[in-house]
Amino acid sequence: MSDFKASPDLEQRIIQAIQSIPDEMMMLSDVASILGQEFKTDICLIIAGVNHQHPFESAYWTGNHLQELPQEIVPQLLSQPWIKALLQDLAILVIADLSQPSYDSIAKSFSGFSLGSLLVITTQFHGQANGIILLGKQQSYQWNTDEKTLLETVSNVVAIACYLMSLKLSVAEELTAHDASIHSSLNQLPKVLENNPILKLWWGATRKQLDQQLDWNKQLISNIITIMSDQTRNPLASIKMGLTMLRKKQFSPEVLEQRLDILEQEWQKLNEINEKILQLKLVKSEQLTVYPTEFNLERLIEELSGNFQQQWQQNKRQSLSLEYSFDPCNGNAWKVYLDENHLKNILTELLNNASKFAIPNSTICLNVSQDNSLETPQIVITLTNLSRFVSSRNLRDFFEPFYREQWVIDTAIPGIGLGLTIIKELVELLNGTIEISNQSTDNSEHCIVTVKLTFPLSSL
Repeated sequence: MSDFKASPDLEQRIIQAIQSIPDEMMMLSDVASILGQEFKTDICLIIAGVNHQHPFESAYWTGNHLQELPQEIVPQLLSQPWIKALLQDLAILVIADLSQPSYDSIAKSFSGFSLGSLLVITTQFHGQANGIILLGKQQSYQWNTDEKTLLETVSNVVAIACYLMSLKLSVAEELTAHDASIHSSLNQLPKVLENNPILKLWWGATRKQLDQQLDWNKQLISNIITIMSDQTRNPLASIKMGLTMLRKKQFSPEVLEQRLDILEQEWQKLNEINEKILQLKLVKSEQLTVYPTEFNLERLIEELSGNFQQQWQQNKRQSLSLEYSFDPCNGNAWKVYLDENHLKNILTELLNNASKFAIPNSTICLNVSQDNSLETPQIVITLTNLSRFVSSRNLRDFFEPFYREQWVIDTAIPGIGLGLTIIKELVELLNGTIEISNQSTDNSEHCIVTVKLTFPLSSL
């Protein structure tokens, strides 16, 4: 008689593992451990990327008394007819006693690894099999309805983990093949150059430059993959979890409204990523137009400051404050002639950026001044905030698309590294300049980051 009783927070623990563990392999291993202990099995094996067109990866958990899983067992399993049939039928396989003669072909798949019962299911993403969950016990065991139902339910969540892993694997495979092709072509000296020392020297120098560019491109692509995976896994997991819960349970109107709010918030996160990418595409295409008008810069900054102060006061964990100031100006009471909408977007993005990286309980300062030392007077806007230490040599990379400091990735600060790239394009669209500098503090782990904007003060 089975004494199985499902934990009420099982799905939430799997979601938490998907959301909080940035390394896909560690995440998959953690999910396998959660399932193995929940179902009280001797082994839990998860295989991601089961489509034969892509590479696969696996993670497993075993009880303390069980031997390690042989490395060759996963490719052997994927070649078995019963696994192929399972993937095609998108079904669940329940075997209470693997020693029965009718299961000889399946038992042989685990030669050298003693198993008495199996519970196996395929995971599905967008209606296609993308993984396998295999639960096994050393002794024969009668799997009950609750266990089968629970595995079917959590497989919908595990499918997200398998999707994230297979996505990384397939992209990595394509990059490796592409790099191999490029390196092969670069390493082959054209015959026409073999007898010409000058051209051979030129070829060597050019190849070195191309190798360096290739390394930079690989790093950029790696950053993009890491960032997009990190920033989409949480919304995807939450949305999938929400949909699963909505399908299997009846909720009161109040709880249903809460669930729908969560789904909408997670959708908004994905939409913001999409909007950032589309915005970058737009500014890079040079299709943005500029509509300069006369407006009061002081009033604009007062409005933005009020909005951000209210927003930051609600975030008790950060407890940030904002101070803004205007140096005395020469006439016109800070009336400027610029594209107000673009400038508002620039300042909004900079304030959002500063708040993400500012040390809790610190003050972000914004100052506006006028520089008359040049032939054309300039508006100077500086924004400073106390941040974790940033190396000066990394500052030049801040405007590169998808660039993020490692500590930013490790601490899971939201963003995909496009904000400053877009800001720079908008600033230059307004004939302005942007600079970033840092200054050390008494605390070696912190520094003061200053962003300086300059715009021509056009005469009206």
